[in-house]
Amino acid sequence: MNLSRNIKDGPLVRFLMGGLRYQIEHYLFPVAPRPSLPALRKLVREYCSQYDIPYTERTLCDASTTVVTYLNQIGVKNRDPYVCPLVQRYRG
Repeated sequence: MNLSRNIKDGPLVRFLMGGLRYQIEHYLFPVAPRPSLPALRKLVREYCSQYDIPYTERTLCDASTTVVTYLNQIGVKNRDPYVCPLVQRYRG
């Protein structure tokens, strides 16, 4: 399972993400300044390619869908999100 992914670049994504679209490089080099992350991306991609390591990039929409789907799986699943568990417990 790939736990980290980058968000594909674009002017709107740059604005919306505020420099946080380089998640893989951020986790590998947490003290690197944000302006250095694009250069690190190139090095990390080359390294991953050389050693056949998956390097995941998704659009902002795809990444958001993945997160929401995962949260739904571990959270409410198929339950009604508007039903309070405490009310069900004490009122039946």
